[in-house]
Amino acid sequence: GLKDEKIMALEEDQQGKIWGSTVGHGLFCYTPSTESFTFYRKKDGLVSDNFLLTSSFKDKNGSLYFGSDENIQKVTPSLVDSFEKPLVDFFLKSIQTPEQTINDYPFPDALSKIELKHNYKTLNLSFHSLHFYQAQKTEYKYMLQPIQQNWQSNKNKGEISLMGLAPGRYTLKVKAKNPDIEFTEDTLAIPIHIAPPWWKTTWAIVGYFISLSLLIYFLNDQKLRKRILLAKAENLRQLNELKNKFYTDVAHEFRTPLTLIMGMAQRLEKHREEEVQNAGDRIIKSGKNLIELSDQIMELSKLESHKLPIHWVYEDIVPFIKYIIASFDPLSSKHKIQIQFTTNTASIFMDFDKDKTKRILTNLISNGLKYSPTNSTLLVKLVSEKNQLYIHVIDKGTGIPKSDTGFIFNRYYQASNSKKGNGIGLALSLELAQLLGGTIRLSSDLKKGSTFTVILPINQKYRSSELFLKSGQPTSINSEEEPTFDN
Repeated sequence: GLKDEKIMALEEDQQGKIWGSTVGHGLFCYTPSTESFTFYRKKDGLVSDNFLLTSSFKDKNGSLYFGSDENIQKVTPSLVDSFEKPLVDFFLKSIQTPEQTINDYPFPDALSKIELKHNYKTLNLSFHSLHFYQAQKTEYKYMLQPIQQNWQSNKNKGEISLMGLAPGRYTLKVKAKNPDIEFTEDTLAIPIHIAPPWWKTTWAIVGYFISLSLLIYFLNDQKLRKRILLAKAENLRQLNELKNKFYTDVAHEFRTPLTLIMGMAQRLEKHREEEVQNAGDRIIKSGKNLIELSDQIMELSKLESHKLPIHWVYEDIVPFIKYIIASFDPLSSKHKIQIQFTTNTASIFMDFDKDKTKRILTNLISNGLKYSPTNSTLLVKLVSEKNQLYIHVIDKGTGIPKSDTGFIFNRYYQASNSKKGNGIGLALSLELAQLLGGTIRLSSDLKKGSTFTVILPINQKYRSSELFLKSGQPTSINSEEEPTFDN
């Protein structure tokens, strides 16, 4: 009963039937009890009619496998030609990824589930009914849950391609139906899991949540810190305003009785008695010191509130500085200290504020005289270099300890070796120099003395101003006014 003498492989099933593969005639089944042959061809649902030599296998469940020139044919003998269940079996045909294409699995039993990476391109699956009778009339239906809720007809085509699925878990269900066979429908389902990329994994999401929580906490913390700093700044501003108002009010209160005291002292000074004249002179000097102190406090208050105006003039600053130095002649002679002035240029025409420049130099020179020893020289050195004016006030006094040099320009600060003072002059001088676009530097040595250097920019913006004096002579110096000591 064989159609061809070429038998490629033989396997015996659990019922004692003999299954064989051929070339060109598909598979046959020999039943010893009836001594009959049954043939199955590609038209009956086989993957091929041509099978390979010695390519067969029987698993522990009794299923038979035959290798063909196209694919592996699985046969479940107990279900063949049984009309109870039209079971469908899956074959993984191929998986295409950016890196490679994975072709047929060696045994379909391995296909219990499908695991794919997120970057897969196409998943190709093939399936067929285990009934070979009138296989060409078998219709297949499939449903991919949860995307599809209704069965999709695939007609007689036992192949499906899945592509573009988002990461997640799916279930592919397939069933077969043959109109010529009465049997109960059964469904085969296979789970498909497409793994998310690493940035969408649970750990990544937890990391995002933690990072976002930390960011929100950080932003709220920064916002709270900013509010606290703003509140502190506002409180400090209000405190400074109250302090400046208090200083200004106190300075004004000083000036009224001081003016009366000086007026009475000047009247006493006119008397001929020497003792009365000396008393009047001391009262006048003390009054001048107090008025000077009140003026400095008022200027500091105006500086803090940015209400101190600058009165620019364009003049030769060299004779102006000479007049300031000359005003110290009575004081330097009294203390037997010589003030020496040097300059590297005869004239320097520039923009400056007379009153503020005078205040700066008066404080520095009087400070230098206070700390200079008797019979010494106080050097005032004027240097013009690279559009900068350097005014060096060099004394040969006791110097300032290094521990104090960083604080000497702070308001109300007293150096550890300082003489009696109020701690305002140097602070005011620095702030006035900064207001004019310059600064003051200090270098000091306990053995050689101290050098205060005023640095001012040499600008000529007001050259065409009406305040320009051709003679270059200063107009606001009272050489008879005797400077007073400050810190």
